[in-house]
Amino acid sequence: MSTTVDPRANTGQGSSSSGGSSATPIWTFANNPVAKTANYTMTAQDGTIKVDATGAQRTVFLPDASTVYANGMGQVFTVKKIDSSANNVIIQATTGQMIDGFNNVIISQQWDSITIQSSGMGWDILSTI
Repeated sequence: MSTTVDPRANTGQGSSSSGGSSATPIWTFANNPVAKTANYTMTAQDGTIKVDATGAQRTVFLPDASTVYANGMGQVFTVKKIDSSANNVIIQATTGQMIDGFNNVIISQQWDSITIQSSGMGWDILSTI
């Protein structure tokens, strides 16, 4: 099951740290959006991924939602399609996890993007402009 979205957001967060003795992680923003021209598996160090699907359909694989969720705070990622080709960008959840009830989300238009946040057990869509 998948869904197609028409978003236009461009924010994201990167890795977390304990911030000293605090039990609550502090999510830090990735310095720069990262451009990808091939399939890619996101990590906790990512924030915004700009995908160029000119050559072929591309898939961005989300990390396990539980690995980027701590103490009631979930990490935020943005994926954005930057090319004008007819090729889709697919955001794929880890097996057994969902993105607001879907296994994956498809971005089909240039400059469209999706911002999602880990709920610890899956992913919540925050923005689809």
